[in-house]
Amino acid sequence: MSRRTPIGSELLARIASFYLGSGDFNGISLQALVKDGNAQTLPTMKALIARGDVEALSEESVNPHIKRMPAPPITRQLSYFENDGIVCLYPSTKHMLRVLPGSLYRQRPFTRLLALGHPQLEPIFFQLSVLERYQSDPRYIFRFDGLDGHISVKEKAYKSKEMGGADKVMLETFGLGTSSKGHRAITSSLRYLSALSPRHQQHWQSHRAYGKHKMEANYARRGLFGEWTDGVSIYEALLEELLHINKVCKLIGLPLLFRNDFSSEFAKTERNAALDEPKGFGLLMKPTKKAFLDFAHVLDKVVSENINREFFAVQGIELEERQTSDGRISVTTKGTLRLLEEWLAKRIRIH
Repeated sequence: MSRRTPIGSELLARIASFYLGSGDFNGISLQALVKDGNAQTLPTMKALIARGDVEALSEESVNPHIKRMPAPPITRQLSYFENDGIVCLYPSTKHMLRVLPGSLYRQRPFTRLLALGHPQLEPIFFQLSVLERYQSDPRYIFRFDGLDGHISVKEKAYKSKEMGGADKVMLETFGLGTSSKGHRAITSSLRYLSALSPRHQQHWQSHRAYGKHKMEANYARRGLFGEWTDGVSIYEALLEELLHINKVCKLIGLPLLFRNDFSSEFAKTERNAALDEPKGFGLLMKPTKKAFLDFAHVLDKVVSENINREFFAVQGIELEERQTSDGRISVTTKGTLRLLEEWLAKRIRIH
């Protein structure tokens, strides 16, 4: 392959400089590069792309100013020069590995990957244990329904002086992935990981899961391609069931079967304003007995402890059980699951 010409070196340096200095790792438009009128700019640019030093994106990638996904094949990139649409140029990872200073973004590993030319939506995978820090810390809002989630600092903690600025972080989205051996993992894209503080980027880096992984299909379609999907986790599905069962009860004039359905509609009432989603109702972060028992305790709160006894009282189900022994009568309060079982046996017929 021929050596790079002086104009090629100048163009490559300009593209890399714009990329690093843009503030969001943007590409420079082809129009900005050719406006000087140099007749060698276009053929030199094509040669840089052919060498693998530069990558081109067009409007077919939705927004060519952001490198969301990997660049298409070189032949496709070169075809962009034959059209009149917007074309943006990026330094390739191959080139940035040669020229990026080792000290730049050293404490921010995911920002450094972007600086090296990686796509902004490139998924990085982590061990499940990476989430423990946020799930157990009451200063954070932690949402994870089993497929995708969100982490942010609660307003009170954000405004407090006790919480250091390095911990006031937000991860806009993360999701579920699996390894080639079927082990579950957590995944998020470089764009969102890069927004974390250096301290938290290093925390996530220390939990990296290497080897072949893939994103859960629904999360990938939503996160990478902006599609609406029907897939939900079993945890989210159960909470949705509580909501719709309560709606049916209300429509037919019965007391709600569940005292709290954990929906935003339910929380709007003054009586339930302080009730939140059940924290810890989702994937086990660690395969330990304690983690299992903690989850079982939360599941108990969601189901058995959450069942409204008044629902059965108006349905003619006895809430207490009377037993006679040695001439004495003992009264025992029935458990909610027992009441539910009796009501199902009495009212539900499956043909």
